[in-house]
Amino acid sequence: MARKEREQMPKWADLKRTISIFRYILPYKWLFAINMILLAITSLTSLAVPYFTGYLIDVAQGIEENFSSVNEVALIMAGILLLQAILSFIRIIVQTKFTQRAIVDLRSDLYNKIITLPMSFLNQNRVGELTSRLSNDVTTLNEAFSSTVPQFVRQLFIMIVGIIVLGMLNLKLTLIMLATIPIMVIFAFIFGRFIRRISKQRQDKLAESNTVVEETLQAIQSVKSFTNELFESLRYKGKIEDVYRLAIKASYYRAFFIVFITVGFLGAVVFILWQAGLMLSNQIITPGDFVQFIMLTIFIAGSIAGVGESLTAIQRTIGATDRIEELLDEQSELVIGKEKGKDFIFQEKIRFNNVGFTYPGERDAQVLKQVDFTIKKGQKVALVGSSGAGKSTIAQLLLRFYDAIEGEILIDDVDIKNMDISAYRNNVGFVPQEVLLFGGTIRENIQYGNLDADENDLIAAAKQANAWEFIDKSPQGLDTIVGERGVQLSGGQKQRVAIARALLKNPPILILDEATSALDAESEHLVQTALEHLMEERTTLIIAHRLSTVRHADEILVIDNGRIIEQGNHNLLMEENGVYSNLVDLQLR
Repeated sequence: MARKEREQMPKWADLKRTISIFRYILPYKWLFAINMILLAITSLTSLAVPYFTGYLIDVAQGIEENFSSVNEVALIMAGILLLQAILSFIRIIVQTKFTQRAIVDLRSDLYNKIITLPMSFLNQNRVGELTSRLSNDVTTLNEAFSSTVPQFVRQLFIMIVGIIVLGMLNLKLTLIMLATIPIMVIFAFIFGRFIRRISKQRQDKLAESNTVVEETLQAIQSVKSFTNELFESLRYKGKIEDVYRLAIKASYYRAFFIVFITVGFLGAVVFILWQAGLMLSNQIITPGDFVQFIMLTIFIAGSIAGVGESLTAIQRTIGATDRIEELLDEQSELVIGKEKGKDFIFQEKIRFNNVGFTYPGERDAQVLKQVDFTIKKGQKVALVGSSGAGKSTIAQLLLRFYDAIEGEILIDDVDIKNMDISAYRNNVGFVPQEVLLFGGTIRENIQYGNLDADENDLIAAAKQANAWEFIDKSPQGLDTIVGERGVQLSGGQKQRVAIARALLKNPPILILDEATSALDAESEHLVQTALEHLMEERTTLIIAHRLSTVRHADEILVIDNGRIIEQGNHNLLMEENGVYSNLVDLQLR
């Protein structure tokens, strides 16, 4: 669902979306039901204390005949308090179990959603914003599940039951107190809208501050080499200052609302005290009735004020819930755990048939225009051209990171759009120019290509990739920690680990995206030898800036401004003395 469409949704739909997040509690409905029963009982026992206090006073004065002594009433009250303590302990344990399981399920679904979203979405949303939804927004919701909502239900229950009891004791005073409730409800609705909007803005600003942290840490070498620590510090300070300003703004609304609620109900309590005092002086009620009524009134007034505070907290939760639901509503490209479709067996050829493409959000800048070529099984086809010509875009379309807007990409005359995406990608290997390794061990990074591979398979792949020499020399061998993004390894070592990973996957189709362009001569030789092992008996698409690496390709496609302008092998293109020949001459110079 597009963001603009969501913003135009009616308010009742927003509320419905907010309530729907509680679907994560449904799998634990029996624990939830037990929790609600215990919550009701403990709320009743809370009301029992002021209720029996009145009897305690009347028994002490000898005007209450239902109990024989003060000790009897005190013993009943002690029993009630003990029961409340035991049941409250059990309730908290039960509540923690189902709320934390619900939060685990929600975090898991959010993470699964993020990693299954198409590249078009991920490229348009910053990492910090997405991780903020997984951390800050879910934490806000966790507070709602474990604290805000239970407190709201508890206070609401005490308020309703307490008002019924008060009505049975003295209807006139109860009606006086009830007259203030509609005013409070109206103010709660008005202030809740402001608080909710500001809360969502605050969550967005908090996400932006997380983005600054993510980007700074990912590019920390650039930050330090350009001595821009102060710039980044000020940039982050600016973002959290925005968060601070919104938090202060929200606090004004909350403070005014809480003060209004408190003053309103305290004024009502003072008025009721005055009326009850008149009744006591005229001997219409007993001292026990007076104390009983006043204590119940204070309990109920506190509960109503608590309901108001809970409502403001729920409004803050709605802002976080909206951001979570927005993400969950996005369309995934695959479903984790779903059985993959039938694996295809690559037989003959890959065909780009008049493919046109424009990146999402850049409708006026067409990247590919009527690209048409064929790669036969076992062929090695190279893409060359200037930066921005569209070479990497062709690779991304073949990986199905994006789908072609015009034309079609066919594998053995079957459009790849009609193939199961997991089954399809399982047959395509990819070695990028910039290898980003996971921060674990070399073993874990190589095994990522085939999680079922054993030790012998890993070593064989490492040897074929010319990686075993440096791995074997390390004291920890395959269990060597590579560091964040592979920072402990050189560029050539990272490339060879990536090649070993691709060898372990053993795909019939291979994409090499400028895999040697950033390496020194020695590393390039080792990596190039490893790539030759990798390309054996595979259909390969090679993207290269260093034209020396594609001299022996079966076919070379020269890309310029999104079009294929020359096509042929190295010797043929050199004879034509065209763009490719000029590129070779420039590099030789």
